[in-house]
Amino acid sequence: MEPWGFIMIPSALVGALSGLFIGRKKSDIVASYVFAGALPWLGLLAVLIYESHAQAGKGGGHPMLLIVQLTAGTLAAVTGLLSCGLVNALRK
Repeated sequence: MEPWGFIMIPSALVGALSGLFIGRKKSDIVASYVFAGALPWLGLLAVLIYESHAQAGKGGGHPMLLIVQLTAGTLAAVTGLLSCGLVNALRK
């Protein structure tokens, strides 16, 4: 459960903050969902690329980088979207 917490907690925090600060006006709600889904996914991608390339000398790279990004990145994006949706629903 520990690795999933490192993915889901920051993603939920980014999604909630996106819903709070970007989605204040009704015209910006779509932008808040875009940021809530894209920022966790891209953040995880940056961490995976760093781990794969900068840390490659310490025991090899990440041979399953695409599969990890597909599964964990999707989890991060969905968690961010759900937390943004919860914040926007509670705000109404």
